[in-house]
Amino acid sequence: EEAEIENAGIMDDVNRLFKNALASRDLFDYFWDRDAVEFLLDLMRRTLLMGDWKFGNEKDLYLIPSMLTDVDPNGWSNTQLDEKKLYQCWFEPSIGFLPIGVFERLICLAIAHSANTFDSTENIKEPILRKNFNRVWFGPDCEVILESKHGSDSQADMIMMSLDNPERAQRVFTVIVSMLQKVTADFTVNSFDWNIFVDSDAESRERIPLRVARKRKTKPWFSEKKKTQELIPDMANVNLGSFLDSL
Repeated sequence: EEAEIENAGIMDDVNRLFKNALASRDLFDYFWDRDAVEFLLDLMRRTLLMGDWKFGNEKDLYLIPSMLTDVDPNGWSNTQLDEKKLYQCWFEPSIGFLPIGVFERLICLAIAHSANTFDSTENIKEPILRKNFNRVWFGPDCEVILESKHGSDSQADMIMMSLDNPERAQRVFTVIVSMLQKVTADFTVNSFDWNIFVDSDAESRERIPLRVARKRKTKPWFSEKKKTQELIPDMANVNLGSFLDSL
């Protein structure tokens, strides 16, 4: 079979899939019945099992988050992040664990929104993705880090979001909450709530419940002038395109 893949000229595509979780259209055409490819691609998009990769010059690439690994494919893991400059919040499922597929679907939504936040492809910043640690940019001036955090066993039990631009914190918070609400409503068997905590500032790292932060008007998540919206309304069950356009 490896010889057949070599003869088909898609060995580089196979290697990229296992290295970077990016699949080419040629791969789908080779492994699937060509008459079914469009239907299956659309199905995987709608169920957030994959997302269109709109970064770089190559067209017809798709991210499959379930293929991401903890292996560092591009030598970026040594990049130093100054945690004192990051503002963080935590999303803990009320059921006590993070169902499989929730974080992966969040990443699909995040990369789609990231691509939509840049005016042109010339200055677009490509996400840096691993299984449990992902860096995306919601515009040129806002880096967002999304992590799935594990407890005592291998099961993830929360999602942590960090960002470096306090002026964008309220908007990014709204977007991420809306994404999590959509994933929970549309793709989990038993819907559940999220227990949300935010840090009181980028120095102390004190975790406080969202309701307390709202009452205190804790910056940068809340302010006296602007009201933070926790969920973009009526978007939980709409189609994916309309949801992304609303963000």
